[in-house]
Amino acid sequence: MFADTSSCRWKSRIGSEVGARGAALSAGVGTGAYRDYAEAVEQAVSIVRVQEPNPANTPLYLARYAEYERLVT
Repeated sequence: MFADTSSCRWKSRIGSEVGARGAALSAGVGTGAYRDYAEAVEQAVSIVRVQEPNPANTPLYLARYAEYERLVT
């Protein structure tokens, strides 16, 4: 659904507490444990699935969202 509504590829990662992980990786870059963010992500983030968008679904979600906006405004 996220891929379809945004028309972008979405990558699912292993783990939880992604905010804390991002802070830890930033600290690692700041202290020199990692050369840069690209290296930190490469070493510490595992992708388990890539979801490609289905362009046929995008107009359906956009129409539903437009209806939602109409109802709440």
